[in-house]
Amino acid sequence: MFVQKRWGFGLGTIFSLIVTYFIFLYSQDKGWTVLAFVSKWYLILVGGLMTIVFGILLIVILFSLLMLGIAMLRLSALNKKNNKNKSSRLTNASTIHSLFRLYNLAVDNVCKISGYILYSRA
Repeated sequence: MFVQKRWGFGLGTIFSLIVTYFIFLYSQDKGWTVLAFVSKWYLILVGGLMTIVFGILLIVILFSLLMLGIAMLRLSALNKKNNKNKSSRLTNASTIHSLFRLYNLAVDNVCKISGYILYSRA
């Protein structure tokens, strides 16, 4: 399986935000209003965009963990029921397959939102 990065916020963006913040402080101290205005809006836009991206990524990861937890609870409930009734092997296998497909769907969504493409050799 290969992982290919499409886009992202790396160390350069974080370094750029730090430098821009110090430019903003210096220009405010010197009274350069245009530079202070531009650097402030750069900080707001880029910092806000990074916050939104990381927030969405965190929500998707938490939702995936919630779905995995619910699937594990349902699977343990099915296992308890299966111990009482040994004739339901097909139902248990199809449930595991369905849960595996849901988990793969959640992982694909996390990879799409975080900017990674997952593909395997055919």
